[in-house]
Amino acid sequence: MHNIWKLLQPFGKEQQREPFTEYMVRIRNDKRFDHIPSEVFEQWIYPHHGNEYTCRNYGWLDYRFVLIERQSWSTDQLMGIHIFSEYRLSFTGRDWPLKEISALEEDEEWWKKNGTWRVPPIIIDVNKFMMDAPQSAELTGPFQLVEGHTRYRNFRILMSNNEFVAPSHEVFVITTNNSDQSNQCKGY
Repeated sequence: MHNIWKLLQPFGKEQQREPFTEYMVRIRNDKRFDHIPSEVFEQWIYPHHGNEYTCRNYGWLDYRFVLIERQSWSTDQLMGIHIFSEYRLSFTGRDWPLKEISALEEDEEWWKKNGTWRVPPIIIDVNKFMMDAPQSAELTGPFQLVEGHTRYRNFRILMSNNEFVAPSHEVFVITTNNSDQSNQCKGY
């Protein structure tokens, strides 16, 4: 695990974890993380920091040098992303009605109206990091879903049921433009 990942850890344990608003004030006071969108902290790093799959697969990255860009992807692009093994089983049974699997009622309405998710999921450009990944990380490219498995499953269900799906979808993509990323990620 990279030392930078440890700096991103919320204070406290599950039941007594520092509130997200306090966490963000603390993180934003560290200018090394200004480039990471708040939405990425809110939906992924803050709630899943201690998750063993998150730590194993992405805790070795040096987040000072990653780029996290909001992009618009086509439906075809999204169909090609990899789901790591722990969550792959949740993508069976795609004939379920959307209302039975949406996490929130507001999500169901959003899907029906917009044909896409309300909050962009997070995807990693695996090819940018493969040479540096530890053997314990499950990275399969070219792109892998990091966070947003329920949203992605909803997307696949809509596709499978031939329901309305928008032609493009917002996503956050973790990448780097640092050609020397290999020297940056060795903090684990």
